[in-house]
Amino acid sequence: MRVRNKLVCAAVAIACFSWGASAELSPNAIGLRLGGGSLMGGEINYQKAMGAANRLELGASYSSKSENFAQTPFTASYSYSTHYFGAFGAYHWHFNITDGLNWYVGPGAGFGMWSWSHNALGYKVSDSGFFLNIGGQVGIEYNFNVSNVPLVLSLDTRPMFGLLNSSGFGWDFGLGIRYTF
Repeated sequence: MRVRNKLVCAAVAIACFSWGASAELSPNAIGLRLGGGSLMGGEINYQKAMGAANRLELGASYSSKSENFAQTPFTASYSYSTHYFGAFGAYHWHFNITDGLNWYVGPGAGFGMWSWSHNALGYKVSDSGFFLNIGGQVGIEYNFNVSNVPLVLSLDTRPMFGLLNSSGFGWDFGLGIRYTF
């Protein structure tokens, strides 16, 4: 199935789901989304309610990793480092399952910068660039505000297609914990 057909199917599914029951959202939430996969990973995250059942989610992430491997009689010395900064945004439609338990779905996009360098046997290779991804987000959450606790826990995934300096399909999953206000 071609990408265009998949996007049309996703849009129709989202429209069908939007006729269901809506969830009550906290006006604002801020916290962490800890994740992994082939995309952004962990991030600082903010959510803003846009009415009774819609929400805007914004996130920013940074990661840096460096390793050095010393030369041994059987291996050569080797080092590498990677650096990454990214931002993500999504618009969610929320649906109530039961008191405090909701699921959500919506379109999203991410962009950012990356760089890496490798050094082996005295030869250094490096590269850097920008990326742009589009896709969506789907997840489930429990809002502890129903028990007068200002906390939301979520579990979600973000399937994304690379448009610029990112090839093909990638995905990311995350566990979110946010303070609501």
